[in-house]
Amino acid sequence: METILLKYRSLLQWLSFNLLAGLLIAALAFPPHVEAQVKRGSRFSKQQNCLECHDAKEYRGKFAHEPAEKGDCAACHLPHGKVGALRLKDTGADLCLSCHAADSLRLSAKFVHEPSRAGHCTECHDPHRGTEKNLLKASLPSLCYQCHDAAQFEAKHKHKPLQQGCGACHDMHGSDHAALLNQEQTQLCASCHGGQDATFAKQHAGYPVAGKDCSACHLPHSSETKALLPKTVHAVMEGPSCSDCHVAPTESKPFALNEDERAICTTCHDPLEKHGANTHAPVQDGNCTECHNPHVTTQPALLKANDLQVCGECHSTELEKTKLAHAHSAAKDACTNCHEGHGNSEQKLLKDKSNGQCLSCHDNISTELSQPVTHSATKLGKCWSCHEPHGTNRAGLLKESEDKLCLNCHDELRKSFAQVDVHDPFRKGDCASCHTVHGGTNSKLLKATDNSLCAICHATEMKIEENSVAHSPFVDGACLDCHQPHAANHDGLLSMSVTTTCAECHSDITDKIKTAKSVHQPVAEGQCTACHNPHQSPNKHLLLARAADLCVTCHADIEGARTAKFSHPPAASGECLNCHSAHTSSHKSLLTSAMPGLCLDCHDVTTADFRTAHLGQTGEKMNCALCHDSHGSDRERMLMRNQHSPFESGDCATCHVAEGDKR
Repeated sequence: METILLKYRSLLQWLSFNLLAGLLIAALAFPPHVEAQVKRGSRFSKQQNCLECHDAKEYRGKFAHEPAEKGDCAACHLPHGKVGALRLKDTGADLCLSCHAADSLRLSAKFVHEPSRAGHCTECHDPHRGTEKNLLKASLPSLCYQCHDAAQFEAKHKHKPLQQGCGACHDMHGSDHAALLNQEQTQLCASCHGGQDATFAKQHAGYPVAGKDCSACHLPHSSETKALLPKTVHAVMEGPSCSDCHVAPTESKPFALNEDERAICTTCHDPLEKHGANTHAPVQDGNCTECHNPHVTTQPALLKANDLQVCGECHSTELEKTKLAHAHSAAKDACTNCHEGHGNSEQKLLKDKSNGQCLSCHDNISTELSQPVTHSATKLGKCWSCHEPHGTNRAGLLKESEDKLCLNCHDELRKSFAQVDVHDPFRKGDCASCHTVHGGTNSKLLKATDNSLCAICHATEMKIEENSVAHSPFVDGACLDCHQPHAANHDGLLSMSVTTTCAECHSDITDKIKTAKSVHQPVAEGQCTACHNPHQSPNKHLLLARAADLCVTCHADIEGARTAKFSHPPAASGECLNCHSAHTSSHKSLLTSAMPGLCLDCHDVTTADFRTAHLGQTGEKMNCALCHDSHGSDRERMLMRNQHSPFESGDCATCHVAEGDKR
């Protein structure tokens, strides 16, 4: 029973859903007038009309879109949708093509107008109402000029069909002919210019040009020159004197040349030998028309196209370089800024010797090259040793990254990268952080001298603080007395080990190591910087801290003694160097002199109290350190912590004979 009820319930749900869906589909499929779809209420139209919110005055114009004229907004719009969104029933051209057949608009033709191809109908047409036929947003040709440069249509001499509008020659949406022409070009021109009358023949020196490509000589829209010729016209065309180059028009091949190309061109233009030792290959071969149009062109010097395009036909690699992130502005503008078109005595057809060529624009470099020290590459006039003359993805038109580029010549520095410590700018290949690249006043092209150069990066470390003690090379800015500029096999870019570096000046200390009885461990290990700052310090002798504080960083056991109940005054006051030498000594424990003489410098051993405490002895033969802690102790008189019981009780006589006793 339960199974039957579940099936019955499922059936009811299925019937309810399909009934609701059917009603919804029917409502959408057969919508009443849009007004009936607008709900009444305070938040909705009270008049059941779209125009209650959307002012009809906004849609002005003599020509109306049919759905807008009928008030059938639902033909294009949905009455509901996302808030703030344009509620169209479909997107782009798909909406328009629900009424306007694509075939009639020729949207499947070989050539389609770009807005039509992209489905951007409203770039040209107003979707509601307009002042122009076909709902165009502006009159022709003004509308076309929004995308097409008006200058090519407004020159002094205009093609007559322009008066009829663009549609006289062009289809608006699509065509099977290039440039959206409504006929094949020769047929289109022939529809007005038959080519059979005497005037036409005279204008073309009797040559049978009918059916030929008119755009080879004439501009299609307007020109500053009569007959719609471009601005650059070959002189022989102005007659026209076609027979100067071609056989007579009555010949079987009337457009054939009457001589080979080189012979014809050199009749008026310089012969080959006048172009210098380096001649452009097409000139050498006599192929002038590889670069030049023999009749007319919009470019100067009768070039077929702008010189970048012409040169790029053969020099495509160089042309692509002008499109890179860092392109030479001169190369990007025109090849003839730097090169001769035909030939000269300089290599690569340069207009001037390499440096002169570059310096004609880069006059700031001229100043650098006038300095006492110049980069050898620039001195030799080989700018291209470092720079790519057309373009590159590296700043400064560098041919390679800076490190690789410099090492191409300075090969001896390659091994520096394998050393223990490498100067950060050198490691990064930033040679120009220290060196000028063209010329300067300092040796090795350094940007500055002494510590001024190092201070560019190390200004904080190199500032000599008030009341500080500074190392003399540091004061003099002689950084290279101790450091290497590129790399070194010792930390801190030291030229030699710490010991050897310091010994260059402080040999009076290092020479004693071999003969000394005791040597301070950091000195023995060559770790001078364990105690000294090599540049500056607020403490005497460039110490890293006060002597007392510095010593206990290693001698922690002494810290406890010097703060004991009974401490040795020199130790308590941190005057370690009263008793000890800092580096080497001819005595144990770096003492400045042997015991007991060292102690006797301060302690008077001639007093009765001293003699009583020491069995009547005066102390000249004693070793004070056998009984006393030289730094401090919790026992009176700084006696050692662990004592022999007779000694502890003061009974020295149990073991020792007092001075003067005959026993």
